[in-house]
Amino acid sequence: MTDQVEQVSSAVSEAVTEKVSEHVSFLQWFWHNVLWKPGTGAMLWGGLLRLIFALLVWKLGTVIIRKITRLAEKPGVKVPMDKTMQRFMLNLLKALLYGLLVIAVVAIVGVPMASVTAVIASTGVTLGLAMQGSLSNLAGGIMLTLARPFRIGDYIETGSVGGTVGEISLFYTVLISIDNKKITVPNGSLMNANITNYSAHEKRRLDMTFLVGREADIAKVLKLLRTAIEAEKAVLLPPDAPAAPFVALTELQERGQVFTLRVWCKTKEYWDLNYALTGRIAEAFQREHIALPAQSYRALTEKEER
Repeated sequence: MTDQVEQVSSAVSEAVTEKVSEHVSFLQWFWHNVLWKPGTGAMLWGGLLRLIFALLVWKLGTVIIRKITRLAEKPGVKVPMDKTMQRFMLNLLKALLYGLLVIAVVAIVGVPMASVTAVIASTGVTLGLAMQGSLSNLAGGIMLTLARPFRIGDYIETGSVGGTVGEISLFYTVLISIDNKKITVPNGSLMNANITNYSAHEKRRLDMTFLVGREADIAKVLKLLRTAIEAEKAVLLPPDAPAAPFVALTELQERGQVFTLRVWCKTKEYWDLNYALTGRIAEAFQREHIALPAQSYRALTEKEER
């Protein structure tokens, strides 16, 4: 029994030794004929070193780009341009820096620049044909930044959407609606659309109309409207306003009389003044028993109903 165990153990040992010898022989051959061979070894080691160096350059480059962008975004840093242009130029600078970093890494790895240029050119043509809409948005973003029909923080309306401008990027403009919804509008369509900017000027004119009954005393209604205007401190008067407050009977309708009120105020106080005047005038009409137009009704015959 002992002899059989020794024979088995000896056979296993010889098999293991043979396998190890084969692997060692292969490693020795690979070491001498590949890794340290004058041509192949130098190429492999050189490629490995270039790859490691390229990774280090990519890591260092991304860190530097992030630090540059963060430095430009610091509140204490004074940049000779407004916030809208600053944000757009920052995004453009970031894209250019990353593009240069990619080209530098590719060059370090050893890819011929002629091949890189050819690939970039062909890729540019292909992307240009496939991304015509995106390029239109990019051109729109550049034009919006140069023409500046609005700035970050302005309240605008375009098409069926409206909101405060939160960001103007290379391809899209972000609006924040009154109920805090995020609306993303492509710059291409925004540049070709009608834009109403409610924050473009420091002062705005508030126009209000009131429909009262035909029996209402015109002089009394005008006096109530003027009194309501005088009670509001937000109403601007010349020379702070382009024109004095305007109150007049402007239209006679079948249902009643239309009175128009126009006053100037600061843009940021527009809605507060609108609500304040509406409430004050409504209370005055109720207090002075200014009648509102009566609802009209028409009786239908049985034949008309059918």
